[in-house]
Amino acid sequence: MKRRLYLLSLTILFCAASVSAQIRYVKPTGSDANDGLSWATPFQTLQRAIANVPPGGKVFVAVGTYYPDEGNYAIDNSRISTFFLHYSIEMYGGFEPELGIDDLSDTRTKRSRLSGDLMQDDYLGASNYLDNAYSVVTVQASGTTILDGFTISDGYNNGLSPKGAGMSLTLTSPVIRNCNFTNNTATDGAAIYVAGSSSATILNCNFSANHASNAGGAIYNSSLTITTITSCSFSANSATQYGGAIFNNITTPSLTNCYFSIT
Repeated sequence: MKRRLYLLSLTILFCAASVSAQIRYVKPTGSDANDGLSWATPFQTLQRAIANVPPGGKVFVAVGTYYPDEGNYAIDNSRISTFFLHYSIEMYGGFEPELGIDDLSDTRTKRSRLSGDLMQDDYLGASNYLDNAYSVVTVQASGTTILDGFTISDGYNNGLSPKGAGMSLTLTSPVIRNCNFTNNTATDGAAIYVAGSSSATILNCNFSANHASNAGGAIYNSSLTITTITSCSFSANSATQYGGAIFNNITTPSLTNCYFSIT
């Protein structure tokens, strides 16, 4: 009997260790020299965590601002820098570990910011947006990736393909929830560009002050896409040509309980 209990205890400990090993932690006051396996030893940059999380794992991100040109061999101030999500990882933001908000059982009211303002100088004027990241977040050819609890801002995509300044999706099926998209500018799909053969689920997100010089001030749905949008709000988004909030190119998204405003 004691041997069975011992083996059961070992199994439980092994399972707990396996779950823990699937999570990487990130905090602005961390260090990329850490192992990233707990809030006590977090990485400092999100790029480091993304590069080290195993397939199907999770990344927990503390409140703060993170830039795609920082960490894990990223090139400083390079506009092609992006947070590239892969391997069906789940990325959660808005944690405040010092206040005890440190796991998914806690209510996260704040958002971690992913910013394309690489030079951190946008406050000086609109002309400084020209050196911002083309796409802050990119998801390509992966399974069901989850992005939850972030503000994605300050992307500036003036023609790079794939399009989309805040987020670019290609051949993927992400779940995007509890996120804010603001102050992103692109030719098409300023906040999110959904490319062919992608199916995005967008839930409880806010889109504000995004602008497209052509179409899709907030979201551009290209052909052969399936986009489901639920309980989202759209305010003060604009496009010079088509779809101030959403533009659909030979596709029909599903919208439920959404709010639209020009201010």
